[in-house]
Amino acid sequence: MQVRLRIGDQRLTAIITQDAVAELKLKRGDEAVAVIKSTEVMIGREAATLAAPRPRRPRKR
Repeated sequence: MQVRLRIGDQRLTAIITQDAVAELKLKRGDEAVAVIKSTEVMIGREAATLAAPRPRRPRKR
């Protein structure tokens, strides 16, 4: 079963079992929390907020 959480203007979708839904007594519109456990995190920015890359400084030798 798909569970979708709204976090601000973002949505998080998770697949959980029907048993988990029943155990949590989840119904459409209920408040819930998400625990995110990961070994990798990717960070991004919207294209409109990206600035031009800064020029590199020459290395001193």
